[in-house]
Formats: sequence, structure tokens, C-alpha cells
Amino acid sequence: MVEAVPLSDNITANNTLSDLTYDRYHIENCRYFLPGLIDVLDAAIAAIRPALADAKLGHESKHGFRALFKYDGAREYVEDTLLAVATMRPKRALEPWPQQPTRPQFSCVTHNTQHLYPFLNVNPWHLCQFSSMAAFYAPESSFIFLCPRFFHYPAQPADLGGRNCPGVENNQWSHNEWNLYEYQTYIIIHEMIHFYLQSHSLSGISVPPEQYGLDGCVALSPMGSLHNPTNYQAYVAMVHQNCIQAPDPDKPPYKMPDGQVSLVPGLNITYMNEQIKNSSKNLAANDDTTATPSVATA
Repeated sequence: MVEAVPLSDNITANNTLSDLTYDRYHIENCRYFLPGLIDVLDAAIAAIRPALADAKLGHESKHGFRALFKYDGAREYVEDTLLAVATMRPKRALEPWPQQPTRPQFSCVTHNTQHLYPFLNVNPWHLCQFSSMAAFYAPESSFIFLCPRFFHYPAQPADLGGRNCPGVENNQWSHNEWNLYEYQTYIIIHEMIHFYLQSHSLSGISVPPEQYGLDGCVALSPMGSLHNPTNYQAYVAMVHQNCIQAPDPDKPPYKMPDGQVSLVPGLNITYMNEQIKNSSKNLAANDDTTATPSVATA
């Protein structure tokens, strides 16, 4: 059975800050979770508002923009990507309605989800049961799927005064980073970033691979940072919770002197390849090295 919250018929291509309020979303198969999920989507859009304003500051931001996106000139790209999420800007050529523009659609995963969406090349129930995924975007489709595990996460942080903010020691974020952004509100932003970046989004099989931890996010090249959903997820959380401590991405252990390799696990995967690092010169260009095949992206 499908419970859908109808979308407005008023779909525009050019969204502005005045379009940031929605009271309808397209949600399927969520039953008892439906009211709470609507609240989470409302909270996600509200959380993006201050990040949109902060992104205009670029390196002048006090909330980790430089650590997460490196390049001051990335501010317009970051702002436009977040604006697309906040306004749920429609996209074309996506299954199951490739002929019409569609916004992100949301579906809660059950035993029979695969039968309801024949365009999928994965079994969502198996993916949810045999992985640690809370949610995932089905590439080249309109759908974001929410695993039962998603609803075990808190909806949003109870404290927005900095209590969950990670500290910085030896130019690295402290290990309580998950307290910052492991909430339904930010997880659903992460999946919508996948929706808007499409094939340019980093994944588990891209080069470089998708990064989920904050240290990995900082270690990414400028181009990789713009294509990694967790960078946006963490940035929105940093601004939303008024976090102001962030490491310097141009110093060790993220950027090492010539001939030296970082000893921090997980930080070598991006800076070992000079070609990837140099690709940041054209932030908005098509980048085949980050193309994602049709596999689920969490």
C-alpha cells in the first residue's frame, strides 16, 4: 500500500530563497512513520537555511567551510547545490518517469519494495538487512530509500549550542564526530546530495572513494570535496549547531611535505594522486573519474 503526500503542481526550474518552504512531499510506503518523516524533511530544509547564508562567506566562514571545501571559489557551487536540496529542484531523465521533471521521492523499505519498483537493479530489503546503511539513493532514479535502521537514529539534535561539536587536537577532529551529524535530518540531506550530484557523486567504487568520516572529508581534494555528500552533510551540521573548531586542510596530516605520507589511516587515498588534486582547477567541469555506475549510494 502506498501513502503519498502529493507534490504541488507548481514546479519551477529557477528556485530562490523565497521557495524554501514546502508542506508537501512525495512519500511512499511509510505508514506510521509518515508524520515523523514529514517533520524530518521540514527540519532538513530549515537546517540548510543558515548554511546557505554561511556558504556565501567562503573562507570567511567560522563553521568549517575551508576545511570541508578547501577553495574559496567553491562558495557558489556549494551554495547552488544546497539550494537545489532546499528547494527540491526538479531533475529530468530519471526513472521511473524520465519524461517529466521530478523532485526527490522517498520510500520506506519493506520486504516487497523491490516488486513495487521494477526499475531497481538491487533488492532494497537485502541491502538494508545485510549492510549498515540507514538510507540510500538509487542512482538514475527519483527515489531515496529509507531502511528500517533510519528510524532508529534521533530525528535531530536536541542541542544547537555546540554541545555535539567535535574538538580539534593535533589538527584533527576529535573522535566524537558522529555526534555531530548522525541524525535523520542530516542523513536525508546526505541522500539528497547524491540525488543532485548524480554520476558526479563519489561512491564506494569511485576514484577517490566516498568518504564518511570527517578526517576523510578534510583529506579530499577540492574537486573530491564538492562531490562527496558527507562534506555537505557535515557542513550543514556545523553551521546548524554553531560549531567553530575545524582543522587546517593545508597542514599535516592532511597535506604532507613532498615525499612524506600521512600515517593517519584513511588519509592517503586522495592526496597520493596528483592528477586528482590538479583536477580541482575546474570545479564545475564534468569529471569522468567520479562517475558512479548504477549501484546504490548511501
